[in-house]
Amino acid sequence: MKFSQFKDTQKLEREVNECIDYLNGFLWSDTHQKQYFIVPKLNLMLRSNLDISLFLDVTKEYRSNKRFLTRVAALLYIVAIAGILKLRLGRFFLKDFSLKGYDFYPIIIGGNNRLRFIDSSNSNALLIAKNSYSLLFTRNAMRAYNNANFSDLDLIPQVIPINDRVYLEKQINGLAINRIALTDVQHESVNNSLDSFFARQEDLSREISISTFLRYKKSILQNFSSEAKSEHISKLCKLFKSVSNKIEHSFCITKVSVSPSHGDLNRGNVFLDQDRVSIIDWEYFMYRYVKYDIILYRYDLRHQPLLDYVEFLKGKQHLDFNIILFLLEELFFRILNFKEDIADSQVYVDSIIELIYENLLIDRKR
Repeated sequence: MKFSQFKDTQKLEREVNECIDYLNGFLWSDTHQKQYFIVPKLNLMLRSNLDISLFLDVTKEYRSNKRFLTRVAALLYIVAIAGILKLRLGRFFLKDFSLKGYDFYPIIIGGNNRLRFIDSSNSNALLIAKNSYSLLFTRNAMRAYNNANFSDLDLIPQVIPINDRVYLEKQINGLAINRIALTDVQHESVNNSLDSFFARQEDLSREISISTFLRYKKSILQNFSSEAKSEHISKLCKLFKSVSNKIEHSFCITKVSVSPSHGDLNRGNVFLDQDRVSIIDWEYFMYRYVKYDIILYRYDLRHQPLLDYVEFLKGKQHLDFNIILFLLEELFFRILNFKEDIADSQVYVDSIIELIYENLLIDRKR
């Protein structure tokens, strides 16, 4: 199961209607007033008369989990929702509302920065940035697909840009590798594909000065903050600037190796379909410290509980990367991904900053 972005249904309704109004400007498809049901645990909005087989196809990932009890609980929940929909009992058990939807897109999936409209065959999805400050993320995803440096690796789902806010993406088959027990052959396929990706990053890497590196980061956050129009995001960006200045004046190294980076390469974003490997969710694609992706993936840090995450990063004696550069990238990611209504967002930011300052002190004593 995923954390629900659908708890605030009024906000959800505003976002969906705003996105549909925007799409009406250039989609050659009529909208009709339709009843939709919200399934918060799955971050789904379902048209009331959708085909049940489509619902089951879209939710197959949720029914897969390495843990038996979690898998059974998810299966029972999804079967119950399917039964409610089939018996036309949704209005009694599910939150519903009416909006002008598209006949061809009966399912809407929520996301941190984008909404995903799934077509009736589950072949393609129409992705749209929720608002102006989320444009950064749709642009990044389109840039990743169009980046010729990775195209021959065939790891990125096909994307057709429409404009800087909207694009079509081919739906991929298979399941995220964090949900399945891989066979030896599957492990080899995944490892070979990821090793090719990491090797390509090394080939594309180049050294820049620490001041150029930090200026690049601060520039992105400054633009993001001005679009977000959030006092809290603005404070976080100023905090990042303060931390960056401290690093620039205290850090013992003067050069940083950077390369194009996925930015959120956790095992939930790596999909396997037989022996075909795909990497999804490229919305954080940009230049980063060259080892950032491989660290996230190798040690599965995005899925670690906070205490384990901090404990791991404090055990520097076994780490083969620059801890301060990695932590700075983590702070950068946490600010871009910050959610004011989720307490852990601030806890992670505070913990990362504490680790940065601890490591700067250690670095200066060497």
